[in-house]
Amino acid sequence: MYRYMFSLLVVTAVSIGTSACTSSEQRTAGYGVGGAAIGAAAGTLVGVAQTRNGVQYCRYRDQHGRVFEAPCR
Repeated sequence: MYRYMFSLLVVTAVSIGTSACTSSEQRTAGYGVGGAAIGAAAGTLVGVAQTRNGVQYCRYRDQHGRVFEAPCR
């Protein structure tokens, strides 16, 4: 969720920053932002859930800060 909000904040900041640019500069900035958004989304999907033998596993953190993997709920 935080990655999504951060990505949205970055896209907004770049959009405001490129408002005074020429159209070719805006297009170039748009490609960069689009690539970053796709990369963030792919990283989130791969990192959050993995499938092993048909079972989807997620990472959890307990109250002591230890990270472990278990079947997703």
